[in-house]
Amino acid sequence: MRSQSVAELYAGDTSDVWELGFRTSPAGVKPVILADLDNNFTCRIAVLGTTVVAVRDVTVKNAANDRFRAWLTPAETRALGPGDWTVGIELRNPTLIPPLVQEVQRRIRIYPEAVPA
Repeated sequence: MRSQSVAELYAGDTSDVWELGFRTSPAGVKPVILADLDNNFTCRIAVLGTTVVAVRDVTVKNAANDRFRAWLTPAETRALGPGDWTVGIELRNPTLIPPLVQEVQRRIRIYPEAVPA
């Protein structure tokens, strides 16, 4: 199993920006084919063990329209506070048959908010 790195930041900072796509080609098939992220996709971000949840339209996409970006805002990292957290990033499209719900997880470590001297 591949170990996942931990992104480190201060409370009140924006988290790393995660760039994600939805694979439509079967595992092991090359080249990898990613879904065209049309207007019906949303991104749900949840932090395990908390009530911090954000639902956003998938609007920040690459030029090929097959990858999107997700992140936690300064207010969200401040609400979490110091500690190690697992962030679930879920891509949804209820108009597909069957409806798409795909999740990836990322780990973050938040330090107390930096206060200017």
